[in-house]
Amino acid sequence: MNDTTETNKERDFDKLLTAALLQAAELDYCSGIPNDGEYSMPSKRFLRRIRKVIRNPKAYLRRLNAPIYIRVLKTAAMLLLTMSMLIGIAMLHPTARAKVQDLISIWLPDRTVYRQTHQTGEDVPSEWIIGYIPDGFELDTLDADPLNYYCLYVSESGRILLINILGDSGSLYVDNEHHKIYQIYINDEVADAYEALDELSANQIVWFNNENRVIINIIGDIVIDELILVAESIELLQ
Repeated sequence: MNDTTETNKERDFDKLLTAALLQAAELDYCSGIPNDGEYSMPSKRFLRRIRKVIRNPKAYLRRLNAPIYIRVLKTAAMLLLTMSMLIGIAMLHPTARAKVQDLISIWLPDRTVYRQTHQTGEDVPSEWIIGYIPDGFELDTLDADPLNYYCLYVSESGRILLINILGDSGSLYVDNEHHKIYQIYINDEVADAYEALDELSANQIVWFNNENRVIINIIGDIVIDELILVAESIELLQ
């Protein structure tokens, strides 16, 4: 009998405490309204959420103390959403829209996908000048078709230097697991540099050649500085 009485008292106390806390939450809500503003009662949804917190505060604390990586992921998601909104606003301007649509890169866990966002149907030019080739490399393969220009140089020791030029109908896949990735400039155009982190990978550079509307990718078993020299020497034969 005494246990039942104590249980009822605890239940009554919980009800009083909940009512007091809800009233405090309502007063706190109303305190944010300017003195000359129109008073409005808190919504039922707001009160339901406060009631849930009161009934199970530990669950609320677990949300606040979520593992840092979860909080980072949520922050990253918000940043991504914000960036998407900003890009959408920028796309309203024709010049900005043209710049944004030139080339997109999709970053996946193990690779990056590059492709142009519009198709003109034009063929890839078949004659290019590679003005700088490192010592010891000789032309091994040259293949050109309307969709792709492929030029491979090989050294006596078996090192390779590949120049691949894609039109607007092609996609390029680049390994991003075994490289240090950063941006550089090739003849005043932004490029992604992939510097190999192990001997099994090769250095790469990817960029969009705006003048000729093509994606250029060069891969080489040479140091990144020398690969940049090769990239800067590529031009269309006039």
